[in-house]
Amino acid sequence: MSQSLHIVIFQLGDESFAAETSQIKEIQKVQNISPFPKQPAWAKGVITLRETIVTVVDLAKKLEIELSQTPMRLILVDMKTAEIGFLVTTVSEARSVMANALVPAPTAFLENLPVGSVKGLLHIPERPLLILLDLSRLMSESEMASLLALSSPDHDRA
Repeated sequence: MSQSLHIVIFQLGDESFAAETSQIKEIQKVQNISPFPKQPAWAKGVITLRETIVTVVDLAKKLEIELSQTPMRLILVDMKTAEIGFLVTTVSEARSVMANALVPAPTAFLENLPVGSVKGLLHIPERPLLILLDLSRLMSESEMASLLALSSPDHDRA
């Protein structure tokens, strides 16, 4: 008997991606984001969610995808040391797929992506191939350290 994967499918513009539901804490509508100066373009700023400061990452900019639509959803992920909100255009569905639908991504496809950030490609008959992301591995250690500084209560805003 084959195992199944529980995934959430989301869009960045016209491109579809997936992430395992076990990585996602919750999905929220985008709210007011407080920007910080002198940050990478993908580091949008912070929000306060239930008295917790959450750093917001523009996933399209992080993956160098051009968007014509405004991101409308935040996928919140607990990254061990901080909670990160990934901005996405839309979240379309949550579903289960057979684990054997996951195939390795071509090596050339992975060259410009953070190591380990792509678990593979999902072949679901009624959809184009989906890129299954490992959201916890999208950020390098140095990028995470920068993001932690953003959400720190004593962050120097000068």
